Amino acid sequence: RATSWFMRTTSLVGWGVLLIEGLYLAWRHFTHRTEMQRFLEQCCWGNNRRWADTEEDQVKELHALINMLFKPQLKVQTRLVSHTRGNHSSLRSEPSKLSLVLPGADPEATRLGIVLVAVGPNQSIRNITSSWEDDLECQWLPIEEGMGLKILGKVATLSETEHLEVRVLYHSPLALMTGAATEGSPIVGGNMGMRYLIKGGKITVHGSE
Repeated sequence: RATSWFMRTTSLVGWGVLLIEGLYLAWRHFTHRTEMQRFLEQCCWGNNRRWADTEEDQVKELHALINMLFKPQLKVQTRLVSHTRGNHSSLRSEPSKLSLVLPGADPEATRLGIVLVAVGPNQSIRNITSSWEDDLECQWLPIEEGMGLKILGKVATLSETEHLEVRVLYHSPLALMTGAATEGSPIVGGNMGMRYLIKGGKITVHGSE
């Protein structure tokens, strides 16, 4: 399905136009300049090519560009929580608010899925997405600020033994730009999207490719 999407997209606008769109967005808001330089060195125009001219490698090259430009940016605000055991008290940091920025998101056609879970001992899972959705603040970022969507919401209180995990399924904005968005359109980070593990104020990011 990814291959057919790629062929339909390139037949509509061409690989060059996709690159121009992506590079323009990168120029407007990109903070990962080292990643951009590395991609340009390894892409079809670079001197240290990573991908061949086969159809399969062209799809991989496109996905690498999508993942680099449109990876959701997650930030966490924390609060200090006091815990008492017997005569001993301690403080620990836990998430209080999550801020998610979706680069390139369009107000009319963004396709997005988000799940928040509290993970406890033995990988037990408690879905806390609804409590986050109840108090959302959404802001469309103008092109001067990078263009995209910023979402901010409160996180449900976690127990002392739980940590937070967030899964984000963000469909490629390039597919929406070209009018070729389908169920087979690429998802940023891989078919299962991006996964964020949050312990205290520390965020560990995982893709699914």
